[in-house]
Amino acid sequence: MPRLRTPSAALPVVIAGAGALLALLAGGLALQSNHLLRGALRSECLARAGTIVRGAARDLQALGARAARGEQVPEAARVWRLPPEPGEGAAPPPRWSAEVEAYAGPAPLALTYVGASGRRRAATWFPAAAAGAGGVLVEWDLEEVRRAVLAPRLDDDGERYVAGLVEAGRSPEDLPFRPRAIAALAAPLESWRVAVGLRDAGALRRELRLQTALLGLLAAGLLALLGGSLYAYVGQERRRAREAAAREQLLARATHELQTPLALLRAAAETIARGAAGEPADLARCLAIVGREEERLTRAVRRLLRYLRLEAGAGERDALLGARAPVGEVVVQAAEEARAALEGSGLELAVEVDPLAAERGAPGELVRDTVAELLANARRHARGATRVEVRVELRGEECVVRVSDDGAGVPDPGALFEPWASAGGGGLGLALLREGWSLAGGRIAWVPSSGGAAFEVALRDGGEP
Repeated sequence: MPRLRTPSAALPVVIAGAGALLALLAGGLALQSNHLLRGALRSECLARAGTIVRGAARDLQALGARAARGEQVPEAARVWRLPPEPGEGAAPPPRWSAEVEAYAGPAPLALTYVGASGRRRAATWFPAAAAGAGGVLVEWDLEEVRRAVLAPRLDDDGERYVAGLVEAGRSPEDLPFRPRAIAALAAPLESWRVAVGLRDAGALRRELRLQTALLGLLAAGLLALLGGSLYAYVGQERRRAREAAAREQLLARATHELQTPLALLRAAAETIARGAAGEPADLARCLAIVGREEERLTRAVRRLLRYLRLEAGAGERDALLGARAPVGEVVVQAAEEARAALEGSGLELAVEVDPLAAERGAPGELVRDTVAELLANARRHARGATRVEVRVELRGEECVVRVSDDGAGVPDPGALFEPWASAGGGGLGLALLREGWSLAGGRIAWVPSSGGAAFEVALRDGGEP
């Protein structure tokens, strides 16, 4: 018998742990990917807001440079040259004048002023290139700046994002979209803020749901794979356990079945060796025992080898079970071979074959072994029997072979096919016959009878041989 590999008890734990870890990683990846996607969207919104702010500052500085050169700039509400030229008109607000006088830097200076009415005014001081040569102060028309400078940049935000302007005193919640990034404009427009959000927030939610669903499916797939692997592993180990148990039972049956003929052979051989069989009749009896038990032992070993080859899948099934032959012919031959032994034991043998069932095809070797074993069991174990009957008949679509006797019956029918059963003809013979018929697509069983013991073999896959 081949040795079975002993599985490691830790293997299911390793498989379960690995599968659970993969599922947890997939779930964590789903959560982390959502967080990363939201963070990436917010970063991109911040970058777009920063681009608008920097672009507006450059545009405003370019407009101021044009105004300083004396060009007409619609976005400039007033332009003052400081120190003022003769006949220039009204001076700038005193607060701006004071800040310009106190400023000595070369870069433009942003100025804001909120009057008593609450109206906000914004301006930029552009110093002249030469130190001490004065410069130009430009007051901005905020509405024109919004229309000409900010509006084009707010509208140029692509298909995915949308931008809006949050004016002083207003809330980002007043915008028609949900802001995901807010950045203040550069001075002197610092009271305005640029807000950037998604043009279609539902699309983001759908993307997140789809991503979560895909990763969830991945986690579910991993768990399903884990469950399937564990189920297959457990099933495989159960099959191995059943095979091991079957082999152990087979060894027990073989040991039990072979012990009796071996013991009788040994006893007969020892009797002859000691010279105790001095009379011709005693010698003939011992030789008869040797011949009979040798035949019994050969038959049991042949069945055992056939069963092992069937279990291992070696060879063709028909070759192992016997070539298909007419069941009636095989049954009659097997019965006639056993007739002399039965009559020598005082048993009458009757054989009856239904002509409709006689031509049904069946595994010839298996049918012959079955009839021979059942008749041998009746000869050895049918207490008080005088008659043994073999019948072949049709029952619906099944062909049934029935072997019965009129003896005292079987005291324990449930133990007939058990490994150590002896009363009623159990042991290796019936056990192997049951396995053989199971492989051949039929069945053998003890059946209740009004008197004596009865066994039936049902040929399920009968047909023409």
